[in-house]
Amino acid sequence: VEIRPGEVTDYLGSYEEYVHASGDDHLDADTVLMKARREKRRKGREAKARDGGDDGKRSSVLSPQHVAKEMRRLQRELEEITEAIEVHEVRLKSIDESFCEDGFYERTPPDQVALLEQERAETDNSLKADLQRWGDIESELEGLSSLV
Repeated sequence: VEIRPGEVTDYLGSYEEYVHASGDDHLDADTVLMKARREKRRKGREAKARDGGDDGKRSSVLSPQHVAKEMRRLQRELEEITEAIEVHEVRLKSIDESFCEDGFYERTPPDQVALLEQERAETDNSLKADLQRWGDIESELEGLSSLV
């Protein structure tokens, strides 16, 4: 049974089937922690970009130390994006496999099918955004590596 404000949903099946249908294992501490860390880093990067990053004291020429530091930061971000891409791809595969199961549409309530379709669309959009960011980071790294 899932209880949310304004609704109660009774899920027939195991906890794994519930997680599979909802796409969110809020009891998995590792998943929750990874999501929180990713969100914190993203907010920090956005704040830094919004504030100009270095109080406008940046010279037109970057020192080798600054270039190396920026390359390390981009490498870490690239690793995070790659991990997120893998998570999105696994989830999309899982949803697609569910849709292909024999009798899936007969035994699954239409509202659950709609939720899975919505989750699939959102996950696909996130995947596309992450792939775009991955390409941007690769380009930035390539540009910085020419400065070293």
